[in-house]
Amino acid sequence: MGFDTSDVIQEAGKKLFTRQGMTLLSVALIFALLGLIGLDSALYDFYLDIWERAIEDDPELADTLDHPDEMFPYALDIPLAASVGVLLLSWLGYLVISIAALRWFYPASIQPLSFDLVSRNLGSAMLNLIIGGILFAIAWLVGLLIFIIPGIFIFVVLIYYYTGITIEDRSFISAMSRSTEVTKGNRWQVFFLYLVVFVLAMVISPIGFTVQLIDPFIGQTVNVVLNSFIGLFFFGITAVSFRYLVEAQQPQIDVDDSDEFEPFTPVEA
Repeated sequence: MGFDTSDVIQEAGKKLFTRQGMTLLSVALIFALLGLIGLDSALYDFYLDIWERAIEDDPELADTLDHPDEMFPYALDIPLAASVGVLLLSWLGYLVISIAALRWFYPASIQPLSFDLVSRNLGSAMLNLIIGGILFAIAWLVGLLIFIIPGIFIFVVLIYYYTGITIEDRSFISAMSRSTEVTKGNRWQVFFLYLVVFVLAMVISPIGFTVQLIDPFIGQTVNVVLNSFIGLFFFGITAVSFRYLVEAQQPQIDVDDSDEFEPFTPVEA
């Protein structure tokens, strides 16, 4: 047996709510907000042009179409190149945080946050994550388009490529092979684990969208906080469940009672 779903969720949840876990969440939130600023800033002018043309053709649409300020409350008046630069910085920063988070969640005991969580083979890990992520996404999407079940199967079989790269310092090819290896015989457990996470995300996500109907700025902020929490929790259960699967593969040492020494009995003359 690879792992118990409730054990994985409890361990990841407890670690997430520690001081170190909240620190990782705070940094992830900063990069997520940077990404939102970059995205809103890049889309604002594009949507503004469409909005102005629509209003010019039909002034009554002004009462029905959302104003760009409502659609993109985090937008800044910066050039498109700067917006793209902020988006790129956000994406790279979140990639580094994901590497640090997986390495921190992996040990059974709670560890202090250290520079080694980020610095160890960082360039190689990032490059392999990017290439592996593209291949994983293509295979997963093709599987979903052909039929839903192949897509789900590919997700379950290859999901631990991320941990193979970040925790075991493997290449993306070796990491995908490793993921196939550790999930063999445990794929139903992996499926149900991520099904629970998916349901949790579906329950939490509508909160931000509901708030956004009342106040766009607060709603987007709530969305960023909730999505950062779900993302870090996802990394937590991935790292913890991977450890359980790896430990389950390790050979167990059985003690053979027949090899025990019998107590010495003196021979009577």
